Amino acid sequence: MVSGFQLLVQQGPQAGQAFALNKPIITIGREAGNDIVLEGPQVSRYHTRLTLQGGVYVVEDMGSTNGTFLNGQRVLRPTPITPGDMIGVGEGILLKVQEVAGETVVERGQPQVVMPSPPVYAPPPPAYAPPPVYAPPPPVYAPPPYPYPPPQSNGVSCWVWGCGCLLALALALGCLAALAAFTPLGAALLGLIPPGILNP
Repeated sequence: MVSGFQLLVQQGPQAGQAFALNKPIITIGREAGNDIVLEGPQVSRYHTRLTLQGGVYVVEDMGSTNGTFLNGQRVLRPTPITPGDMIGVGEGILLKVQEVAGETVVERGQPQVVMPSPPVYAPPPPAYAPPPVYAPPPPVYAPPPYPYPPPQSNGVSCWVWGCGCLLALALALGCLAALAAFTPLGAALLGLIPPGILNP
């Protein structure tokens, strides 16, 4: 059983040594049968007792000669302890109540051994990444080559041909009129003179 608390010797012959509170009942004294054995002339054979009640340890004196103290006050009845409290065993030994962050294994009379906490690893990134969304490129405007090609002139060409034909027809008619005016043959061709007149 590990409660997560320990007693660290702040003052006394065993200063710097830590003891885990890992039993429902823990006795402190000079006798070898105690859970925590402390050396000192003012320590009784069975001096102090810690009892776990409702998840909290309470401290009480076991009829010692020099008494048990909690934060400088003599313990006259079972009193709860909390981290940071100072427990005096007689007047020469001082124990500090500490909360242990990791799992602590302390045997009687052995130095403190604190197991390191396991490292925290960040989860790896996902192996699959979704494909990117394809967006077609915007159309590129290409201007027509310069200089620009000349506009088509279909309408003008037809108009020119039409005028030329009319002009040729007018010239032909004019020639026939002149021919008819000066020769009987021309008049016959135009129908102005009956053919019988030319050949009696």
